[in-house]
Amino acid sequence: MALIDTLLNLLNNLGITNPYLAYLILGICLFVVLLIVLNWITSLFKSPRLIAYKTEKGMVQVNCGAISDLVHSICKKDSHISQLKTKIISKRKKLNIQIRLRIESGSHLKSIEESLQNEIRDALQDSLGIENIGFIDIIATGIKDSKKIQPSPESFD
Repeated sequence: MALIDTLLNLLNNLGITNPYLAYLILGICLFVVLLIVLNWITSLFKSPRLIAYKTEKGMVQVNCGAISDLVHSICKKDSHISQLKTKIISKRKKLNIQIRLRIESGSHLKSIEESLQNEIRDALQDSLGIENIGFIDIIATGIKDSKKIQPSPESFD
């Protein structure tokens, strides 16, 4: 309460003698300070932008969402993959990617893993200019049944 009284006395010395107006001004100031503090706190938890490369005219940054979109577009080309989730991790100036997916039964995880890692690495370098690529982890979370169309018995007649 001593702080509020001090601020009210300061406003009174500035010529604001109406207590309602003084409380309104204090409330607005408190609200602005609260917004500044909240903005600062939320900025601590925002995902950092990755610096893809620098030129003479400035630097090019890439958001984690753009990287995730690129990874998803590459993975969706393969019909043997479903339920895709990506996690982008930027650590010590290296980009690490974790991809969780389900594969179709009968698929070869080794060949899927090799092609995805190569395609993603190439696309990150060619499309986005990201050179410092660490690991690209592929985690198979399940197997989906491949639905093969069975011929109907009438088609043999």
